[in-house]
Amino acid sequence: MGTACHVGKREDREMLVREVMKRHGAIDILVSNAAVNPFVGRTLDCPEDAWDKIFGPYSVSKTALLGLTKVLADELAPANIRVNCLAPGLMKTPFSSVLTSDDNLKQYIKRNIAQRRFGAPEDCAGAASFLSARRMQPTSPERPS
Repeated sequence: MGTACHVGKREDREMLVREVMKRHGAIDILVSNAAVNPFVGRTLDCPEDAWDKIFGPYSVSKTALLGLTKVLADELAPANIRVNCLAPGLMKTPFSSVLTSDDNLKQYIKRNIAQRRFGAPEDCAGAASFLSARRMQPTSPERPS
């Protein structure tokens, strides 16, 4: 199941959980894609205003997402929920159209990307499928140190 969810918005998170529970009856895996920590404590107890700050500037958020994934993997493992992360580079989507629609800017950005091309959502499909496969039950990121 692929569902868009801005984790910085309570209503999106609640909708995602409701939708998963309705369709599947349980949560087995969470694959985060995209992402500051103004909150100390259990991640799942983080207040709404802190989430607004956590998912602020995009480039910082991408890095923060890696740490968040590790923490959530540890916290949710007892509930048998695997947590993994996809953190691709610049993807050609409506979200990035401000960067991909201007030809001069597009060429400048491509010169600074190792593969000299923008990614496409389907480029992540194989990884998402692999991470969500039941046979990959033990796969989660390393535990935080």
